[in-house]
Amino acid sequence: MIRNLLLSLFLGINTTISFAQDEPVRKIKVYLPAFNTYKIDNIYTGKVATIDFKSYPKMKLYRTVIRNGYKKNKLNFAGHYSFVEWGCGSDCRESAIIDLEDGKIYDAPFSSRGCSFRRNSLMVIVNPPPKDHLLNDYMTATTPEVWVLNAQTKKFKQKKVRFYPKPHFGPREE
Repeated sequence: MIRNLLLSLFLGINTTISFAQDEPVRKIKVYLPAFNTYKIDNIYTGKVATIDFKSYPKMKLYRTVIRNGYKKNKLNFAGHYSFVEWGCGSDCRESAIIDLEDGKIYDAPFSSRGCSFRRNSLMVIVNPPPKDHLLNDYMTATTPEVWVLNAQTKKFKQKKVRFYPKPHFGPREE
């Protein structure tokens, strides 16, 4: 009985491996805008404000990680914000931005693999691709996205990302 169980387990793994090898994985090139496309020139140099949790009460749930990230990061995004990220489970990263001038907290994009950003740019790359900008086809939750902060409304707007060749991003239809 144990021998049959081991044999069926081996055949199941072997089938899975051979199925995975039947079709080559395509590489998809990701074309992202440069950070300087959304460059800002004014970098805040004044006194850093205390975090105002009253500005976004939901964030009190994350006050320890936000305070620690704020102290560690200081100015790291869009001229006068501290971009703070924290894990919320497997393949899950939440984030917020804190305005260094008044301490107010605002939503930032949700990600699976983190974010890439600059202190002098309004752009955030969510789930940044590898350095060669090549992805495996059939990627879903980790697809790179570009978000840009509107300085007036303090809200992020998603921008289109170009891929070549066109990815499947899901089950292939025959």
